[in-house]
Amino acid sequence: MPAKYLPLIAEYEKRIAAEIDAGHRWEAVHLLDRLGELRRMDDFPLAAEPALQKVLEEYRARLLT
Repeated sequence: MPAKYLPLIAEYEKRIAAEIDAGHRWEAVHLLDRLGELRRMDDFPLAAEPALQKVLEEYRARLLT
């Protein structure tokens, strides 16, 4: 099941990074919020949680600096 979510997490990570680099902080925040909602999906696997948490922490920290 992580095979379904890991590419999605990676795609969000690319989009968030691009928005931050372009100076679109609010769009990056919006994407981070949407990414965090993956945890609420009925079929979200615990095996994908570390990858999700890494992206959320990394980019939230980037937005705070």
